[in-house]
Amino acid sequence: MKCGDYLKKFGRAVKKKLSKKKKIGLFVEGRLLLKDRNLEELRLITGPLEELGSIRVSKIFFDHAIDERVMDEIVNVGFSPIMLSGDIDVHIAIEALELILEDKVDMIAIVANNPNYIPVLNFAREEGKETVVITDSKSTDTSLENFADILVYYDLLKVIGSKKKE
Repeated sequence: MKCGDYLKKFGRAVKKKLSKKKKIGLFVEGRLLLKDRNLEELRLITGPLEELGSIRVSKIFFDHAIDERVMDEIVNVGFSPIMLSGDIDVHIAIEALELILEDKVDMIAIVANNPNYIPVLNFAREEGKETVVITDSKSTDTSLENFADILVYYDLLKVIGSKKKE
């Protein structure tokens, strides 16, 4: 094989690798986004992630009951609602770790505003996964931001989304 042919083949392989869409696992603390039962916020956070790849897992966790109509709407948006008692962050961490260890995703996205997810995000990065933190820009705790390869402020997405509608 000539050197030029080899370089062309190598160039195509690199292009293919770079253009590969990510497989994404998305985990949401429901209390953060659905304060007003506004499902538009779920759509706003999935939009930027879909630009990065394919959302393979999207789960929203609640520590309280939600009415059936809201649950149906959540499912229609593409999320699996999960109701549980106890600490939501522990359940999200376990689910995220399973995806990481089973190598089912390339990227972990977590919608949260507390530092309890730092060990999961750190582990994901150690395992070669990209991390996305979607949080509130007004949050007083900024420690999650240091463990995000990509940082998104969902309250700013609301502003952008409302401007697009105008």
